[in-house]
Amino acid sequence: MGDWRGSPLDAAALAKQRGIKVYTIGIGGGEAFTTVRPPLGEYKMPVGEGVDEATLKAIAKETGGICRLADDADSLRSVSRWTILRFTTRRTRTSPGLSTGMGSGPSENYQYLHPSGSSR
Repeated sequence: MGDWRGSPLDAAALAKQRGIKVYTIGIGGGEAFTTVRPPLGEYKMPVGEGVDEATLKAIAKETGGICRLADDADSLRSVSRWTILRFTTRRTRTSPGLSTGMGSGPSENYQYLHPSGSSR
């Protein structure tokens, strides 16, 4: 598969067939800019189309993943926190009374997962 010729949506369909969820993160706004600093000041110049939100959302939807967008520093921090929590915690449901010995209904537990995959 080293010589892939398909589109991003073709790759998403292949991921879905293999049971892989794809979580997409778009960083930047609708149009990409670069800062130019000539001797007399500083200004921003458009350099491209920026984030292709439609494709990122379609990939996530096709595979059962989630698309998150970050168009400024605050939203990038938020997406980063969400990503860390999403992939380092595991929610489990336990049968009545098994987790704490108290109460009669099921409870939810959150468990920190070490990057190696082991729980702590």
